Amino acid sequence: MLYPFYYALIVSISDPIEVVKGTATLIPRGFNLEAYGIILKSPEVLDAYMNSIIYAVGGTAATVVVTLLAAYPFVGKAFQGQAVLFLCLRRYDVLQRGMIPTYLVIKNLGLIDSRLAIILPPAFGVFYIIILRTGISGIPDSLSESPTWMVQAISLSFCG
Repeated sequence: MLYPFYYALIVSISDPIEVVKGTATLIPRGFNLEAYGIILKSPEVLDAYMNSIIYAVGGTAATVVVTLLAAYPFVGKAFQGQAVLFLCLRRYDVLQRGMIPTYLVIKNLGLIDSRLAIILPPAFGVFYIIILRTGISGIPDSLSESPTWMVQAISLSFCG
């Protein structure tokens, strides 16, 4: 399982002539970091890494914020129509699957060719809301009524 990664590393640091000959398989032959220099000078590669960081950090932050804000009203004291609204949310989770409806929403919002087109759709995942609602509902009422309930809940989940 790890051999393809190891082989890619060996080939990337070996002399290109040795790689073409096929002698750099288990042990690097020669030492050449020229490929890494070429890659690091390429603006496309640096843009791709920057996009990956933005998508990972921004997507995670957006998902956490939206999910917390959407799940919290379904926990604790029931409001008028809470059960019906949650049932509708669960039914929507079954129906929201599909690439074409997601594309149409992104297109109608004018988000084509923007980073928000990658970050926002997963942030509104109903499945995450259902999972977080279940997790938050396990927190005792006395803990959730305190001003620092989120910090305490997080520390309880990590400390046991």
